[in-house]
Amino acid sequence: MFSALLTAALAATAYAQADIPLSQPLQKILSHAQQGPLYTYPTDLTQGIIPKPFHSHNDYWRPIPFYSALSVGALSVEADVWLYNGTLHIGHEQGALTNERTFDDLYIQPILSVHFPHVADFVVQFGNVRNETFNATQLALLESQVATAHAKGIMVRYWDQPGWPVTTRNAIWRILWNAGVDLLNVDDLQAAADYWQGDEF
Repeated sequence: MFSALLTAALAATAYAQADIPLSQPLQKILSHAQQGPLYTYPTDLTQGIIPKPFHSHNDYWRPIPFYSALSVGALSVEADVWLYNGTLHIGHEQGALTNERTFDDLYIQPILSVHFPHVADFVVQFGNVRNETFNATQLALLESQVATAHAKGIMVRYWDQPGWPVTTRNAIWRILWNAGVDLLNVDDLQAAADYWQGDEF
């Protein structure tokens, strides 16, 4: 009942908002953007594929699960999962399960194979930061990693950067952002929001 009411409320809101026209400048940008190369996946594997609001129903029935959906730009895939003896198996019904068709084999490993192989750990990459700044070697490494990732269409985020003292944390946020890092790893959301809205950014 609640979900039906929520759906109706969202639909009514969307309908009401649909009556508000987009500004002319935004309409112009959107109409021309679809013709440009900036709005396709720029990664090596998915070069030229445009994301589409498709859900690959019963994806595991396809001759090549996951990759078939990825190749046409599907945003979502479906896998029916069954837990047996600590392993997640894939199949529409119990009689279709095999030892070879596991969630890990059909989905987790393929997903890992098309993404950057690991999350970059801040301390492992750069060591300790002194005096709230990067030395020349650290900065060159940061810029090189960001450029390499961006050339492959990969967004950059570093995990476990210093959170204390606050002045060091904020200085690191500024250095990472200036270098083109796409996502700042944040534990204190309010502090990040305040810093973002302040003069520092």
